[in-house]
Amino acid sequence: PASVQVTQYLPHNDKGGAMSATDYNYDVFTGGQEDFLDFAMHAPKVTMRAPSFALEELATGETIEMKDLWKKGVTVIEFGSFT
Repeated sequence: PASVQVTQYLPHNDKGGAMSATDYNYDVFTGGQEDFLDFAMHAPKVTMRAPSFALEELATGETIEMKDLWKKGVTVIEFGSFT
């Protein structure tokens, strides 16, 4: 059987640092239908390659690009919430 390595990463915010719970969560979603339609039109489509982005390894604080994880093999991305 193949071995599985689980490593937890945290996405970076737009300032280049790791996201905090405040960056990630919001009290009230103020977006409307126009925001959703804009997202839907510009989001990667099913057959498109996902964009790379910076992540911080939670155990070490090391920054790595998503594309570097893809080079190692299968990468599973799980999105969750701090709440």
